[in-house]
Amino acid sequence: MEALIADLLALARIDRASATAVASMTDVTEDLEKELRAKVQELKGTLRVSVEPALVRCSEGLLHQVLWNLGENALKYRREDVPPDIAIEGHVHGMSYHLRVVDNGIGMSPDEAQQAFEPLYRAASAQGLPGTGLGLSIVKRIVEAVDGNVGVESRPGRGSTFFIELRVSLEPAASERRSEHDHWT
Repeated sequence: MEALIADLLALARIDRASATAVASMTDVTEDLEKELRAKVQELKGTLRVSVEPALVRCSEGLLHQVLWNLGENALKYRREDVPPDIAIEGHVHGMSYHLRVVDNGIGMSPDEAQQAFEPLYRAASAQGLPGTGLGLSIVKRIVEAVDGNVGVESRPGRGSTFFIELRVSLEPAASERRSEHDHWT
């Protein structure tokens, strides 16, 4: 019940004001990698992170939440007989940043993938696993709040690939603005 309340509160707090914030992809993914690596190693899995440095339109906290939800889902919905293999990849394409989070988990049917971002939706293959059914709807809500796009391709027994497109920012991230200001004062 506590997890459900926390997820509902997170969902309610997301707003369009987040679209004006700026995050460093490398800062966010470095922090995320540190947090996820221990969990992946416990399961004797592999975590690969390869992101091109860039600033994107999203707060660092919300971008971290997006990637955390996808990484945590990759571990939660893994195949028991195979070590988890997770890749987080990102690159700049014009004025967009393209992110992919790939796993080798239980995957979803096309019908399940189509409904995966709906609040409280739980695929039949995930019914016995812990979770609130809000993780992917939080991902979608955050990405759409910053004028981005999100999608998924998945195959049962083969894993899922989540695609995220965010806008590139030409403004420095808040942490960089503070550093520059602190340097001159």
